[in-house]
Amino acid sequence: MFAIEVSDNAQVRSDLFKIASVLRELEVTSILTAERTSEYGEISRYGVEEFVADNVVILRNVLSEEKRRRTIEILKYRGTEHQDGEFPFTIIPRQGITIIPLSAIELEQRSSNIRITSGSPELDRMCGGGFFRDSIILVSGATGTGKTLMVTEFMVGGFQNNERCLLFAFEESREQLYRNAIGWGVDFQKMEQEGLLRVVCRYPETTGLDNHLIQMKATIEEFQPNRVHESVYESLSEFLHCVRQ
Repeated sequence: MFAIEVSDNAQVRSDLFKIASVLRELEVTSILTAERTSEYGEISRYGVEEFVADNVVILRNVLSEEKRRRTIEILKYRGTEHQDGEFPFTIIPRQGITIIPLSAIELEQRSSNIRITSGSPELDRMCGGGFFRDSIILVSGATGTGKTLMVTEFMVGGFQNNERCLLFAFEESREQLYRNAIGWGVDFQKMEQEGLLRVVCRYPETTGLDNHLIQMKATIEEFQPNRVHESVYESLSEFLHCVRQ
């Protein structure tokens, strides 16, 4: 690693071309890093570094409302198509940079015609035979309307059909969830002991939204559940605060 401090952009460009030529002759894949004076605007300090590189990747750590948000952008990639725009990324211990290309997700997922029980026979009838497998259901209601009870019945319906159920809780502790379920005659602890239920409790503000998404994805891939419940509506204001991180 070396540093050159010069004021002549023409000299910088000439020197960088020489360095790039030598690296190409050696037939090695090289990464050159350059500092920027601002998150947006000039690509590099001297404004010429990007012209000697085949590909340009921009990393940002933008400060907004006293919160930092990391993004990555492929500005130039010669010889092939690449995704445009900024994509959020986070840094996970022992994993490194983890990119979340949310805006690149295409609506190509398959839809199932298979029905599964909601846990409530009457609700199943109202829905034409139950929920569609692989669908996303939003249950919205004021405090005390029975949202948690509906989710508990949904979990029980999966348990009775020998399906794995995963419950993400962002406000209540495991003990609170157990106690509430017992009040309705449901034993979450027994379901966990039999390997058909996993309860994950996290406070929304312990990390940013990107990290929450990565952790949830890893848990789902490891546990392979048939049913997932996320109580984000219970903690919507906290999650919106995480978004601003």
